[in-house]
Amino acid sequence: ATTPSWTTSQVNVLPPKVLLESITLFNNYFYAVDSDLNGYSSTNGINWTKENSNIYNIVGILPNETSTTDSLLVITKNSAGKYVFAKTLNLKTLEEVKTVSNNPNSNEIVKEFSAKGFSTTTIYDRNNLNNNVLTITGGTDLNGNQSNLTWTLRIGDNRLEVASNQ
Repeated sequence: ATTPSWTTSQVNVLPPKVLLESITLFNNYFYAVDSDLNGYSSTNGINWTKENSNIYNIVGILPNETSTTDSLLVITKNSAGKYVFAKTLNLKTLEEVKTVSNNPNSNEIVKEFSAKGFSTTTIYDRNNLNNNVLTITGGTDLNGNQSNLTWTLRIGDNRLEVASNQ
């Protein structure tokens, strides 16, 4: 068996005001968001490129049928100034989620949703899409209130399925 080895590298330009919980490795790229709503990408975690200026946070990797159809799920503001979910492959192009299960009359994110400072994990089950879930817990909601909720998100029938433990 091969023993993994670690090397130390100097990070030249970590984005200022970066939200450490937003740093995500997806499709061999690192992605991060700062507190000024800027989204960044990096091929090596050392040098970063600004990709977008309207991303509140990266929620995590939203699993789909295959790894090639997975996407990053982010929180952004739409043209009406409402916080909504969007899917993206690279932070450059955002596809606004139009239908959310826990808010059938609007795609606006409910105010109790954990939006910053949360922990996240993605569970992959390519044989049963109902088990493909993105889960987040803790953090603060869109109003800045501390949250003890756990949220699960998954792709449903033409909508994003969102549920909390309360």
